[in-house]
Amino acid sequence: MVLAQQGIIGGLPFDIKDAPYQVSISNSNGHLCGGVFIAERWILTAGHCLSGRQPSSIYINAGVTDNTDLTTGQVMTASQFFIHPNFYYPIQNPVPEFDLALIKLDSAIKFDYGTMPVEYITSKNADAFDLLPGNEALITGWGDTSVAFGIQPPNFLRGTEIPLISEGDSLSLHFQFGFFNVSLDSTKISFFELGKSSGRGDSGGPAVINKNGNLINVGVTSFGFQPEDSLPSVYVNLLEFQDWIDSITGINNNPNRIDLYIKDKPWDMGQEPFANQYPWTSDDIWVRNSNDSIEVHQDPEFSTGSNPNFVKVRVTNNGSVPSVGNEKLKVYWAKAATALAWPNHWNGSISVSGQSLGDSIGTVTLPVIQPGDAYIATISWLPPNPYNFVGLSSNPIFFAHQPHHFCLLARIESVIDTMTLIETNNVATNTIGNNNIAWKNLTVVNNNVTNITSNPNADDVPRGATVIVGNIENQAATYDLEFSNVYEKYTDPITDFAEVRITLDEVIWNNWLAGGQQSENMDIVNVDDYKLKLINSKGILKNITLQPSEIGLVHTSFNFLTEEINEENNFQFKLIQRENVGENKILGGELFEIRTPNRNSFDADAGQDEEVEEGDSITLNALQVSENAIYNWYNQEGDLIHTGSDFTVTPEITQTYTLEVIATADGFKDYDEIEVSVNEFSIESIAPNPASTNLAVNYAAEGATSAYLVLVKLQGNQSNQFILDTGISSTTINISSLPKGNYSLILVCNGIVQDFTNLIIQ
Repeated sequence: MVLAQQGIIGGLPFDIKDAPYQVSISNSNGHLCGGVFIAERWILTAGHCLSGRQPSSIYINAGVTDNTDLTTGQVMTASQFFIHPNFYYPIQNPVPEFDLALIKLDSAIKFDYGTMPVEYITSKNADAFDLLPGNEALITGWGDTSVAFGIQPPNFLRGTEIPLISEGDSLSLHFQFGFFNVSLDSTKISFFELGKSSGRGDSGGPAVINKNGNLINVGVTSFGFQPEDSLPSVYVNLLEFQDWIDSITGINNNPNRIDLYIKDKPWDMGQEPFANQYPWTSDDIWVRNSNDSIEVHQDPEFSTGSNPNFVKVRVTNNGSVPSVGNEKLKVYWAKAATALAWPNHWNGSISVSGQSLGDSIGTVTLPVIQPGDAYIATISWLPPNPYNFVGLSSNPIFFAHQPHHFCLLARIESVIDTMTLIETNNVATNTIGNNNIAWKNLTVVNNNVTNITSNPNADDVPRGATVIVGNIENQAATYDLEFSNVYEKYTDPITDFAEVRITLDEVIWNNWLAGGQQSENMDIVNVDDYKLKLINSKGILKNITLQPSEIGLVHTSFNFLTEEINEENNFQFKLIQRENVGENKILGGELFEIRTPNRNSFDADAGQDEEVEEGDSITLNALQVSENAIYNWYNQEGDLIHTGSDFTVTPEITQTYTLEVIATADGFKDYDEIEVSVNEFSIESIAPNPASTNLAVNYAAEGATSAYLVLVKLQGNQSNQFILDTGISSTTINISSLPKGNYSLILVCNGIVQDFTNLIIQ
């Protein structure tokens, strides 16, 4: 039996970011087929998925793990279908032939970490070994997870790796189950591993091979027979259809020459220029503290020589012929900065206080790299001693004994594969225009590292990083500094979970003040320490004028709130330096990746609300949390007034005090409030007590519009009222006619009970 719509059996749950080229093709009844992005407006799928349908009847859901979720990713509509002209079902052999189709979208998709294209195999990017039996491909989809009929397919993406098998082995397996008329030829490829297969719900989906990190789609799901997990899954062999795909789409995956490149983004297909608003965020450059194969960036660690760091750079051959094998990969470092000029910031020619702000890391001669393949180059590196940079600022927060941060630049130099765009001093322009150049300004902020605050009396734990802000022009220039969430890689905004504070050094602070202290969504936290706080998801410091070659420092810190602890441990945030003229052109920036540990929560507890008489003092006591912490107290204007768990206040009016508790281990914090009510209306004293004839009462009622005393017998219902003059503070009450007993004397001002005391009449 032909499975006209197939799915993954024997697979595991997959996040769409692990197969971001995968899309769900649906109609009003739900999911129909899978599909594969090959360009901004083009999707590959199976011919039988579109046969008999109109473009207006389907939509494409991209960037989602749950294919019923129409809010998270991007929902696209089709403008045209292109079914292969030779597509048909043979009568004598009812399996689809030339089962391939293209969908052209109404508008271009926006690529990101959940939605990106994948190369399709061609004679330019493939070699004889890519389709050999035994090679594994990743197949993904939303289809059935069982061979049984009637099982509802899952809404969540699943995938598995499965090996290619030869045409002969595929035919033999089909014959064993009585399928003697199945047609297999060079337009089809088969995959098989017992217990794994595509199944109902996954037609049109991909089969992707991994060539050292360069992904290539070799097939499109076409058909299979019951029982799926015991028979091969047959895919369209895309290698046989490259001319047809090229003729319809106009896509030329690989130029007819050597073209080595480093991806600026995972969806960078080697085009020049590559449209990238933030060109300093290449994932194809990363640092490891040990020479392992993990592709996760770490901050460099200083070492005296026995334990170098390792810079990794992935170089991909986007061309149609092998590289020569004599091309040079050169890698450079620069002290983390938002304004970097080529080549001066990278070749050691700029220094501050005798310390170079950049230099070469090393040069590698690249081996021969086959078309479509990639090579990961490794360069050992001993970063400079962080303490060499202490002279950049006298403010301890800018001392370099916090985790160290560098910008990295990688360049491929070749006499054959030359730069496309003539380089200038603008690194961003050079990177966007040349695929031979990639740039990485990424700071990893680990909130579980040793406390960087050496001052035991510190009132904060600044978990973050410092970058240089400067002017690379030959004349004075004015800039804006923008601080905001990044949504590309992780969707949770850090500003929902943490406080973001910005500390400026004296240079940047004074230049900001001189420009009128202009800002958006920024509050000043501490004038003396030049500290501000972001109060929205995006904040801007405006109109900062810097002289030629003038630099300053900016520290961005992240303090997570314990009440917002959740399962997400990774966040991103960016600092961008923009020109303060015209279109606010981006000069450069820094990407912060914040990685938080799993930890237990704690609660700040300032105690119960208190009441005091005017002029009296009271000691506020913070409940100690079960870990080392800093205890800060703020008044209701937001000013820090005390650091320590306990302190004494003498409020003149009712005040609300805020307690801030900051864990010294990782900077997590929590808040609580306490209100201290000041009773301005009160009974100051009575005499005598017990009394029998006259009672002298001293009271405070100045400012009240009305005031009186009420004398209430505690046993019984007798009460007497005595009007008070609010302009004086004492009165005498004749109580000689009142019965003996216990009484309560109550002061009422403005119609509200303000104070009381007990009295005995004898």
